Parts: sequence; structure tokens; C-alpha cells
Amino acid sequence: MNFTLKQLRYFVLSAELKSVTRASQKANISQPSISAAIAELEAALDTKLFTRHHAKGLSLTAIGHQVFAEAKRLLAQADRFGQMTNEFVKGLSGTLEVGCLLTLAPLVMPSLMKSIRAHYPNLTVGCRELDVKEVVEGLREGAFEIAITYNLNLEADISFYGVRSFPPYALLSRQHPLTQHARVNLRMLADEPMILLDLPYTRDYFQSIFESAGIAPNIVYRTTSPQMVRSMVASGMGYSILNARPPWRHSFDDHQYAIVELSERLPTLRMGLVHLKDHVFTRAAQIVIKEFEMQNTGRRLGTTDPDAVSTTPLPQV
Repeated sequence: MNFTLKQLRYFVLSAELKSVTRASQKANISQPSISAAIAELEAALDTKLFTRHHAKGLSLTAIGHQVFAEAKRLLAQADRFGQMTNEFVKGLSGTLEVGCLLTLAPLVMPSLMKSIRAHYPNLTVGCRELDVKEVVEGLREGAFEIAITYNLNLEADISFYGVRSFPPYALLSRQHPLTQHARVNLRMLADEPMILLDLPYTRDYFQSIFESAGIAPNIVYRTTSPQMVRSMVASGMGYSILNARPPWRHSFDDHQYAIVELSERLPTLRMGLVHLKDHVFTRAAQIVIKEFEMQNTGRRLGTTDPDAVSTTPLPQV
């Protein structure tokens, strides 16, 4: 089977833009060159990848969808290979994208990014703030090598190494009467208006907490923004249940909120590093892994971490 990375790149770009014309404009390559590359790829694979619609662009065939997904993975691996060889010749440089659960990003990424820049001035760590579902999709599509998230709905092809536990807590406005208690239970909150952090998998986790106690929460508001949750709670619009614990106790509009512990023994989320199993890390990724471990545990993960889902040690740097 004879095909080139260039053909795959033109095919993926055309599929993403649903148009050879737009692909040629973005790649600054003539339209006939892109059309010829796609035709050569279809001939090499002996299959039709696109359905052409007159004046309406392109759509992937059923096989085209499968080839598209695999082509993106292969191109991501090729880019990492280029980065690795460049690192060997020129040293660490460029940008390494790291996926991070959006609720955790403000707590862990700034210090990680700052430390890497201080020790490796030519290496920049980029952060993609995502929900759990998007983190997993990004790993599988090759958008980034490593990500930081909770141990929520991670499937067999994903390795997880836990570093810190985050038990759930009640978030209340500073003026709420229940803040007079050192601890509250879910039944004390059941009739209160709840503000739900409504992200994929996250919402299921919070609702399962109440289900385990046989309680139906009174969900009045839903939002996908952790900052919005804190602002609404601080304004007295309701309470929420969260896991990540920022060091500050005020919202963007400068209202204060309080953290109150829950008295029940509830499922605890664990923050950690995720990557595809059997992935070969670039040196830049190894450096970021080492710094993330040191900042959150003071030691290297692996067989010494009893709470890690996998006991295979991470790559030595």
C-alpha cells in the first residue's frame, strides 16, 4: 500500500473543512494538487473516501470516517516523531500541549507552566481546558500526549496515575445558616436549591452521590462553568457540591462563599495524569510528567503509589 503523509494531511484537512477549495486556501496549495493527492490516496487504499456534492462540498463515506480517525492518529505520531528528532538535535524547544480538566486547570496548570518555562526557556507548555469526555477524545485523536483529569469514566485504552484525592464538599454562601455547622449531611441539603456543575460524566458523579443516600437533589440551576457555580452560590442562589478546592473564598463579583465538609462517606475523586496505554513519550512530555509529579507528590509515581489505577511506572527522565 503506497501513500504519503502529505496525502494524508491533505485528506484530513479537506475532511475537516468539508471542501477541497477551502483546504487549498488554508494550506496555500493549489486545488488540483490537493484533489490529485486525495485521488492517489483513494487509489492506494482502493476505496472511496469522499462523497462529492455539487456546489455543497464533501462528506466522508462510512469507510472515509474510519480512515479519517486513523489518519489523524498517524499524523499525530508523525508530528511527535519529528518533535523527538528535533529535540535530540537542537534540545528541548517548541510547544507541548497538555489537556486538563477545566475544573482543575486553574489549580495545577499555572505553576506547572511557569516552572517548565523557568527551567526550559525554549519549551512552552500549552493548556487545553476541557471536560472529561473531551480529554479522552483529545488523547485518542492525538491532540496531546498527556492530560490531567479525575478518574472518571476512563476506559481500558487509557492509563491513569493518581496523585491527589479530592473528597466532595458542600459549597454555600457565607451567609447561609448551615455554615454554622462544621459538617452537614445530604439530607440537610436535600430541600435546598442546588446549582449543578453540568459537565459530561461530572453531572453523573454528583447525582450518584445523592442516589447512594436515597435522596433526590433539588436541582434548580445548571451551568458548565465552575466559576459560574461559585458566583451563583456566593450570591445566595443555592448550594453546590464540588471536589476541587481553590485557596480563595470569593467569587469573581467579590461575594464570599464557604466550604463545609460532608459527614457521609462518599466516593472521592482522584486527580492524576492520563495517557494512551503503550504510548512512547517525547522528551518534552517526560519533563512535564516529572515536574507534575514533583509538584503534587514530591516523588515519582508507579509501583509506590497504592491508589494508582495502573502500577506500570511512568518513563524515567
